[in-house]
Amino acid sequence: VDFREQSANIPFKGGNAKDQFVTLSNGVKMPLVGFGTWELTGQKCYETVRWALGIGYRKLDTAQVFGNEKILGKAIKDAGLKRKDLFISTKLSNFWEHSDEAYARQHFEEQLEALGTDYIDLYM
Repeated sequence: VDFREQSANIPFKGGNAKDQFVTLSNGVKMPLVGFGTWELTGQKCYETVRWALGIGYRKLDTAQVFGNEKILGKAIKDAGLKRKDLFISTKLSNFWEHSDEAYARQHFEEQLEALGTDYIDLYM
């Protein structure tokens, strides 16, 4: 089974699921279907994210603990898409062990730098 061809045309209410959005309370449009990057690292992560962006995914999900934010950022940059056309979510790891604002701020800034962006759409 070639999952690449099948996932490119996921049916959803008469259209493509990757083209469906929900509007959040702050007015931001969030794609209903996103591309997760758990267990993707190195060149495999880079190539897979480039493929996902190439077939139309615009929501990307990562996390600090995944260890792939920097390569994900490179794939996004190299894809040549406008940042405003993407929805990026990431997560802070181990916050329960260091539940202070300074820890969260430091890691948030590091994640922004790794992803090569000046904002995150959804931060958990």
